[in-house]
Amino acid sequence: MRAAWSDRIGGWLSLALLAGLGLSSWLLSAVTQAPDWIKASRSQSGPTAVIAKAHIVKTGSDGRPRQVVDSPQITQFEDGRAELTSPDLVSFRVQGPPVTAKSRKALVSADQNEVVLEGSVVIRREASEKDPALRVETETLTFLSDQEIAQTAAPVMVYRGVQTLYGVGLRLDEKTDRLQILADTRMVLPKSKPEEKKP
Repeated sequence: MRAAWSDRIGGWLSLALLAGLGLSSWLLSAVTQAPDWIKASRSQSGPTAVIAKAHIVKTGSDGRPRQVVDSPQITQFEDGRAELTSPDLVSFRVQGPPVTAKSRKALVSADQNEVVLEGSVVIRREASEKDPALRVETETLTFLSDQEIAQTAAPVMVYRGVQTLYGVGLRLDEKTDRLQILADTRMVLPKSKPEEKKP
């Protein structure tokens, strides 16, 4: 893929995708940090805590919601890992529509640095005055919060307005604002209407 297309695609996704994943991963890590009573029970096997029907809201200094996580179940493990069932993540932005992320499950590492969304991952942002609607679909997506990188080796489909981009593998670096589709990139543009012949 030419650098110009790569840079353009990065512009499409970087703010929407990484704002949503970055803020949501921070919220997930804050929620799933092991409290003292769990740390003290790490000699046990299996889950140490299960939270049912979780609805977690992180607010800004103005009291308005910034991120919301809903999950039918959060399971905390003895080593500090956590698993969220069918998480529904919403990140509200200062400008523009919110970014949502859904998957069948989310895995948060023990050090809370890595969040892995697995199974029918969908990242979505509705259209705004400046940008058309955006939707990213893949089967797994890993966000490394320390490095500020989102990546996957799975096939990816990106829908932006009437344009569609297919590829295999994705790496999005927030620090450099650069997105790369790693292989087999294909863009589908809508057919333009043929000009009508004048008599």
